[in-house]
Amino acid sequence: MNPRIIFLLLFLNLHNVNAQFNLEWQKALGGSADELANATQQTSDGGFILAGFTISNNNGDVSGMMGGGDFWVVKLNSNGEVEWQKALGGSSTEVAEYIQQTFDGGFIVVGRTISDDGDVTDLNGKLDYWVVKLDSIGTIEWQRTLGGSGNDYGECIKQTPDGGYIVVGNTSSNDGDLTGNPAVYGAWIVKLNSIGVIEWQRVYGYGLSQAYDVKVTNDSGYVITGETYSNEGELSEYHGSGDYWVLKLNKNGEVEWQKALGGEGIDQARSIIQTDDGGYAVTGISGSYNTGQVSGSQGFFDFWIVKLNLTGDIEWQKPIGGSSEDYGRAIVQTNDGGYVVGGFTSSDDGDVKNSDGTINYWVVKLAPDGKIQFQKTFGGSNVDSAYDLQNTTDGGYIIAGESMSNDGDVTGNHGKSDMWVVRIRGTNSSSQNPSSLPLNIFPNPATDQITLDIPEDELIHSVSFRDLLGREILQVEQHGTTINIGSMSKGVYLLQAVTESGEIYTGKLLKG
Repeated sequence: MNPRIIFLLLFLNLHNVNAQFNLEWQKALGGSADELANATQQTSDGGFILAGFTISNNNGDVSGMMGGGDFWVVKLNSNGEVEWQKALGGSSTEVAEYIQQTFDGGFIVVGRTISDDGDVTDLNGKLDYWVVKLDSIGTIEWQRTLGGSGNDYGECIKQTPDGGYIVVGNTSSNDGDLTGNPAVYGAWIVKLNSIGVIEWQRVYGYGLSQAYDVKVTNDSGYVITGETYSNEGELSEYHGSGDYWVLKLNKNGEVEWQKALGGEGIDQARSIIQTDDGGYAVTGISGSYNTGQVSGSQGFFDFWIVKLNLTGDIEWQKPIGGSSEDYGRAIVQTNDGGYVVGGFTSSDDGDVKNSDGTINYWVVKLAPDGKIQFQKTFGGSNVDSAYDLQNTTDGGYIIAGESMSNDGDVTGNHGKSDMWVVRIRGTNSSSQNPSSLPLNIFPNPATDQITLDIPEDELIHSVSFRDLLGREILQVEQHGTTINIGSMSKGVYLLQAVTESGEIYTGKLLKG
């Protein structure tokens, strides 16, 4: 049988078996005071990294606390056990908003600080972006404060193909590291080199505009999302009390296009991805009850998912939720072309089923056209708010936020509010694939060329390369075992080789 058909049948079978969200494990992390996680990601060793903040004074899981509130970075193994944790900051307050594993196996973190001592140097004003580069065990390699004399909030950071970083956030400054701020409060985008030196910076938006998320796009540019309260400058489509704002830049920071999306109420975008077809998908919250571009609203605030084409035009939109408040915080694409969105809900009707607390994590699987396929809430009887959701390599998901519960799905709460991490199985768990065999790759790490160790009696049909989010980066159809990888970006790739007989071999490659 054609190996593609074998693989498709296997995928469809697994998809039907696992068409639900199953909790594998959960972990409450913290001390006697308050903690939360704003970001999480699976790491190249199969574990997980989390970043947020703590105000617990060196008790429970927290040690090395510096001041009133610190960045808190926690590394877990694949079973959710703590491998190491770091409190980073000064004598005042720091909050980490985002973390990403870097090409060298370390981590880059961004957030905000008002300290000028301890780990923090050269504070510019009232409140600065704080960018911290860590090695693989959480030791600081370098740190940078970015800002002016006003308030500067770092929200997201991504490593760029050249080894540098793109940082997004919000500013009220017009001095220091900033020049040319046309806004009362604008989105400040900063390009750093590999050691944190500014290469370029620019403030975008007029009046009041904010940025929360950035992705590096297929053309090496950037797509940014957030909210705008302005119809000035290049924005002429503003709808009401606050719109989704999607901004597409080239690699030099020049605007290619931007869109304001929404209705008469408050619409705030929190997460954006580039989709397999080259377009974009955005999620956040909408309070524009069936006005403007929003139709099908469920309640006071809904998750609002918007699918855009390559140039930012709406292909479809979908509000989901219940009669109360539902806050969308993250979106990922799945291998079947659909989506999973995550956030939190206080509803227990409409699209929300079996919510058993005041506020619960809410995770929803959507078809490629936005129709709900299944959903699930996680939490206890108190407040449980999810702030980030990411794919895992086995087709599952990792979700992080905060929990004040100690019942229901939540065990081990340390105090008031803990970081709460939920590991769930998704729709296509490749770890359950009974025909998957180990693939040995030589050399590994590699820079220019690799050789696949396949039995002599097998003939390769195709080889696919995916990143750690499960996105296909490259597919090669060939019979030979040698593949040139010199043009690929540095990073960790998951390889799947399908043979002519239908055998599937999987392995991991570190591209240097």
